[in-house]
Amino acid sequence: MTGTLRKNRLGRWEVVGGHRGDYIVELQSGSVIEVFVQGHWLMTRIEHDGRDYYAVERGVRLEYGLAVRTMQ
Repeated sequence: MTGTLRKNRLGRWEVVGGHRGDYIVELQSGSVIEVFVQGHWLMTRIEHDGRDYYAVERGVRLEYGLAVRTMQ
């Protein structure tokens, strides 16, 4: 699924997609996604450092509205 990132009320990142944003996939440690950065899709994994979630791929910052694709 292709969509955009947002944080939910539990502080976890989720991908929102569909025509009306009605399809949601919650991400957690170990989730593999692709992020669209500087015109390219980059595969990365989501992990948690005890305070917040981050992308393992260097140079990728998780932020609201970032275009992503899930493997689901």
